[in-house]
Amino acid sequence: MIYFTSDTHFGHANIIRYTKRPFNSVKEMNSSILSGILLGEDDTLIHLGDVFYKSESELGFLDFIKKHKKNILILGNHDIKSSLTPYFDEIYQNYTFEYNGIKIECVHHPDKQSGKANLTLCGHIHQQWKIKLPGEFYDFHPTTEKNERYFFSVPTINLSVENWNYKAVSIETILDLYNSLK
Repeated sequence: MIYFTSDTHFGHANIIRYTKRPFNSVKEMNSSILSGILLGEDDTLIHLGDVFYKSESELGFLDFIKKHKKNILILGNHDIKSSLTPYFDEIYQNYTFEYNGIKIECVHHPDKQSGKANLTLCGHIHQQWKIKLPGEFYDFHPTTEKNERYFFSVPTINLSVENWNYKAVSIETILDLYNSLK
């Protein structure tokens, strides 16, 4: 089975306050999120970026994810490829694949999507929204004069952990949600 997650931010103390995560410490957050993304040996995990934040000393516990059949990383703005290469089988800037006749594009930042897939999966936005439909928009910097409005051309699902109870999300859940939008 294929699963997705994004924006785990392992080792990032300020993310607890910034996104109002329900954890009292980095150790508690790391442990809880890791247990939510540990899957079976035959499963594939696609992580849509921001695995950790400036805390390479935290990386050792990622050895546990290597038990998956395959681990794919879409690089996020906080990811350092050289540090994460030992933990992921494949690393991309973006990744497109077809599943049950649906072309799915995986990106970290939603404005990096090509618009050429049927569905985009992204991270980066944390809990601000879960789904955007074609024609809807998102203001990336609404509180500054650098307001960048991005209009979506395909359905886009935000897989940041805050939106999914800090657990990996199955391809079936994603496709059920996608099909319900039609």
